[in-house]
Amino acid sequence: MVDARTWISRAALIGIPLSLSLSLACAGRPPDGEIDPFENSPRQRAMVDAIAAALAGPMKERSPEEALLVEREDLYAPLTIEQRNFLEAIRHIEGADPTRAVASENDWIRIEDRRVRGPSGERVLSLQLLPRGVGLAFRRMDAAMRADLGRGLLIGSGYRTPANQLFIFVSYMPYYDYSPTKTLLHVSLPGASDHNRVERQGIDFVSEEGVDLRYSDAEAFRALDEYAWLVANAARFGFEDQGPGGLSPWHWHFIDEP
Repeated sequence: MVDARTWISRAALIGIPLSLSLSLACAGRPPDGEIDPFENSPRQRAMVDAIAAALAGPMKERSPEEALLVEREDLYAPLTIEQRNFLEAIRHIEGADPTRAVASENDWIRIEDRRVRGPSGERVLSLQLLPRGVGLAFRRMDAAMRADLGRGLLIGSGYRTPANQLFIFVSYMPYYDYSPTKTLLHVSLPGASDHNRVERQGIDFVSEEGVDLRYSDAEAFRALDEYAWLVANAARFGFEDQGPGGLSPWHWHFIDEP
């Protein structure tokens, strides 16, 4: 059994505000549902599974644009108090940015009806949103690449809200042993992702042949002529990569056109 002082100390270590820590610690022990996301216990894994299951249906029922722009209050609607507190703990892990708000941008460029041709056949990519300035810069870059190579790159991921990022993070935790530490090596924490920041808008690219649709084979993406073209030319259009040692060659962000 964990007493209130121990629980508050644990909460402080992962950056949960004191007010939330006190609510979690009331009655001398956190209720069964309120679990440290780093706990690595059957209770913690059951909590993650329950949250992912509770959110999957409502997120699927939303239109693609509504899902990308979902706000935290709407994301939390189907959850219990304990489940919401668990997600709040994730939002306050060191490295996340709980102050990051939903972009006020309302002049989105919609990137849709794009198809990849892979070994298993043709697949339509889901709708993506880009701030207008970023979308126009991408279109200019795409036209230049197609003029040089006869083909371009598609956008697999553009803007999404911190709440959408939180949904992705908790949904991926089961793939990485339910560990926030292991998960954040593959998925950014909510508010910390370039995909949540219109002033540094992140874009994940996919080739027209579907490389790398799963974002799991960095070497295959680096071997593309399209990637070599990005390295040589993307800066002219205001895009830059993660720099030396970057683990995701498909991930670029917009800084501004020179």
